[in-house]
Amino acid sequence: MDNLLEELGTCGLGLGFIARALETPESPAVLDSRGSAHSYGELALRALALARVMERTFAKLAEEPRVGIILPPSVAGALANLALGMTRRASVNLNALAGPVSLRAQMAQAGLAHVITSKQIFGALGGTAVFQERAVFIEDLLTSVGAPDLDSARRVIRSSPSEVRGLADASVDRTQAATVLFSSGSTARAKAIQLSHANVLFNARAVAEAFEFGPADRLFGLLPFFHSFGYTVTLWTPLVAGGSVLFHDNPLDARAVGELAREHRPTVLLATPALYQAWMRRVEREQFASVRAAVVGAQRLPETLGTAWFERYGTALYEGYGCTELSPVVCANLPDRDGFARRRAGSVGRALHGVEVEVRDPLTGQALPAGVEGDLWVRGDGVMLGYLDDPEATKSALVEGWYDTQDVGRRDSDGFVTITDRRSRFSKIGGEMISHGAVEWALGKAAAALDSSAVTVGLAVTAIADEQRGERLVLVHTQMSFSVDALLERARKDGLANMFTPRSCDCFEVEALPQLATGKLDLVGLKRLAQARCAGISTS
Repeated sequence: MDNLLEELGTCGLGLGFIARALETPESPAVLDSRGSAHSYGELALRALALARVMERTFAKLAEEPRVGIILPPSVAGALANLALGMTRRASVNLNALAGPVSLRAQMAQAGLAHVITSKQIFGALGGTAVFQERAVFIEDLLTSVGAPDLDSARRVIRSSPSEVRGLADASVDRTQAATVLFSSGSTARAKAIQLSHANVLFNARAVAEAFEFGPADRLFGLLPFFHSFGYTVTLWTPLVAGGSVLFHDNPLDARAVGELAREHRPTVLLATPALYQAWMRRVEREQFASVRAAVVGAQRLPETLGTAWFERYGTALYEGYGCTELSPVVCANLPDRDGFARRRAGSVGRALHGVEVEVRDPLTGQALPAGVEGDLWVRGDGVMLGYLDDPEATKSALVEGWYDTQDVGRRDSDGFVTITDRRSRFSKIGGEMISHGAVEWALGKAAAALDSSAVTVGLAVTAIADEQRGERLVLVHTQMSFSVDALLERARKDGLANMFTPRSCDCFEVEALPQLATGKLDLVGLKRLAQARCAGISTS
């Protein structure tokens, strides 16, 4: 085999993709709403050649272990990540909408000397004010691919699939970082999470196995690559399973999503509850007729949304659960098979093959029996390498191979896991520990009882300081067809204790709940909003 693979130090993810490409070179691999499309053979050729160009570009800094990427979910974004996956340099996908201050802080935290982006994004973000001479344009990298790069790449893809597959299996590195992803920062400062080639490859294969994703499938890639589900599930999962992926960089444009789905017929969707809600208003039933599995991640699936989706499209929403630190998918509800039920309403499903979930007593750390609520810990090949340059945080999160998710939940006798809240989302009021998530669930149920179309209502509970009781609950909600008093009264009637019920004067309507770019609820922003509203400060 050509020495290109040795020259690049290709391992794990890159070789896994090349092996798949050699087996099905003519099959469609990636396409996007901008009109770009490549088969597996074409994509492997271009990615190998681009990896060679990257090595020349970054050779001045031989010790540069990480390279940033600011590109949307697209064929170009996929190529940049694939090419880096064929080198021993980790990708660091960044959020272009995070703002100049956050972007510069994350670049510094990851120690990035180079960031691959486009000229359009460079201009939109303010150029050198943000990138500080770090920018390398994807357009320039692609046009720098020369005949020697393509010739070298062609010699690799003429190798036998079995030879590359054997090399790929032997070279999966459990210590080499494939990527660094920043946590959402929903509850605190974002952490830089290192995932190895083995981490991502394990999770991609486990997800493909769970959903039986194969060559006949097309995944609709709508999540950004800086999102862990976007990176692992919408990029690597289809490409190591032999399926294809359709990328689109504006998931909020429901009309475009519907038209793309009609034209390209995706079979698998992956999105947040907010995106599914937005699509229901504009996407017709027949436009999603090809979809066999619609998967929900990042936030809890409201029961009303699941019901409304089934009534409109005739298919279920399959709720899953994961953490960036776990590469990311831990559990998932799955389509029923051979008469065997593989999903349970209200749960996030069972653990994927090769993943262990344990519920522990928060005081003793001992494993708890089925049905008892406690702290969720996870073990498996998807557990991260650790937080970049933060050994103390890593030591706190990882104990003897187990990761402390900071989530609270329970597991039933059949293995289905239910997440009840985050440990940080509890308030002690009148000596009682009150779960914000449990209050949200009760209020959401009450809203659905008052108006069956309340799937469009957003509800979020937080807490602010209170001189008398230490803390008090605050409800932030979007527009409702009924009054707050009616909502609170119905919730009490259904069993929500007075102590757990926010006062009507602590309930505030907003146009939209604060969200992070990943689609998660911005808990820090929510608390700030509640504090401002309770203090009588306008936030408009």
